[in-house]
Amino acid sequence: MNILILASLLSLFTLSNSEENPAYKVFFHQEDKKIEVVDHEVTLKKKPFVIEIEMSKKMGIFIHTSFKAKTYKMAVKNEHIGKLQVFNEKGMVEEKHNPDKTLLINDDAPSYWFYSSEDNNRFDKTIKDEYSHQVNCFRTVKTMIKPNSNEIIEVEEAFEPVYMVFMVTEVGNNSVDKIEVQREAVKINWIDKNAN
Repeated sequence: MNILILASLLSLFTLSNSEENPAYKVFFHQEDKKIEVVDHEVTLKKKPFVIEIEMSKKMGIFIHTSFKAKTYKMAVKNEHIGKLQVFNEKGMVEEKHNPDKTLLINDDAPSYWFYSSEDNNRFDKTIKDEYSHQVNCFRTVKTMIKPNSNEIIEVEEAFEPVYMVFMVTEVGNNSVDKIEVQREAVKINWIDKNAN
């Protein structure tokens, strides 16, 4: 019983601490404008865009990206990480520095975006503050790729929302247990590229 209470208090402390001092923040950029996420949603034109992750220090983030809303909805409802099945899978390996300006769409596994140095990261642009150790990482998206079918979708051709869940975890008592540090869920809605 005491262990259950302790675990509950630790969980509450971790969640409240991550809200006050987040490990990372997610923003979007398009047409030289920074677009903040509001109520887990962002509206973008059907044009290339940039995902910015402001990291408090060097880290890796699992990112689940899908045209299906299931994991996103569970994340918004704050379901336990153990119920978000996709995060039980290993992160997909992507090329360094995002040379093709892509976003992988996969219902079954997350991507793993990380920054460990200027030479070793999954972003096409990074800015590191040597004093605070904060790193701002930028990933340009021109196409979306479904790796299981090799289908390539140009952003201009997007017709359905994109659901993203960002997750930072730590290993628990063994390699299977994961302790959630922070999650962010974002639904990308599309409007015509010529909209004002």
